[in-house]
Amino acid sequence: VTASGSRNQALLLSSVVFALAHLPPAVAGPVMAGDWAQFSAYLTSSLPEQVWLMGGGSLFGALWLRTGSVTLLSIVHTIANLGGVLAAGWAAF
Repeated sequence: VTASGSRNQALLLSSVVFALAHLPPAVAGPVMAGDWAQFSAYLTSSLPEQVWLMGGGSLFGALWLRTGSVTLLSIVHTIANLGGVLAAGWAAF
């Protein structure tokens, strides 16, 4: 059992944190200014992306719960990032 009370709660919380950590830097402006209406509008407009990021965070969290390896998570995250870069590169051809 984790500090949050359960593994499922910890997995959900970590996936939300993962999604929020991957918000673009431009979102920091409304947060720093306390403009919660603009921040909320951004989150609403980027909801599909946030859902995907939460799903990815859940997969990473589940992988860590299964293996306990941060190194493996780093490798998988790198491969995921490279996949997007390679796909964008191939689209240019």
